[in-house]
Amino acid sequence: MTRTQFIDRVIAILNEAGITEIEQVALLGAEAAQLDKHIENGFAGAWSRLAQIVPLNWLNKKTGSKNVIETDVSKGTGSVRLPDDFFALVRFRMSLWRKPVFSATPENELVSVIQSNEYTQGSVIRPVCVISTDTEIITDPDSPTGDSMTNIFNVLRYYSLPRGLSASQHSVSEFIYIPIVDRIDSPVIYRGENSPLELMPQFIEPLAYDVAANTAMIIGKPDIAAALELRATGMIPGIRKAKALYGQTGN
Repeated sequence: MTRTQFIDRVIAILNEAGITEIEQVALLGAEAAQLDKHIENGFAGAWSRLAQIVPLNWLNKKTGSKNVIETDVSKGTGSVRLPDDFFALVRFRMSLWRKPVFSATPENELVSVIQSNEYTQGSVIRPVCVISTDTEIITDPDSPTGDSMTNIFNVLRYYSLPRGLSASQHSVSEFIYIPIVDRIDSPVIYRGENSPLELMPQFIEPLAYDVAANTAMIIGKPDIAAALELRATGMIPGIRKAKALYGQTGN
């Protein structure tokens, strides 16, 4: 399904919901002219929401850099720079770990206290990594005199190697992540107007319904938006199972 076909599918869903009436009746002329833009604006929010609840095999994945940019061998810690398009961790493993980690939460005070204690910090059999920030001094590209500036970037910080290893033993064997899709023509999924969007087939329909829900909200139809959002999540296997378990209905 190409970008244009996806937008047409969202419009068809809105038509079925009684919103657009062939794009003219229920919408003011100015809104009708902006319909494609509303759909494009609603895409990123819909993708981000569904990406947190759909099965991982529905989502695009990439491999991250295995370069360790900082180590503290006395504490068995270090960090790896996160890609700019990082959305969520799928799998990360240091070579000496007995098992990988499958998620990383933002670093906070509690994590820092636990991981600063040699008796409670992670280990090769119980590894821990968190999302944190780091800084570097770079040349300001907008400065005619080459002034320096501080650049802040995200890192994946690990706490789980034995103390006293050499820096070369702090090696990454695996780093897989989900890249963010922040617009419908994101390079993660878009290869040109005549090329299919690189989305898993089973993800397209719930995504189209959720984009339609966002679009309905933008044009002031909250009740229809709620119904379309419910329909979108009802297409996701785990959500359907939870509804059956707790006796919820609505799709």
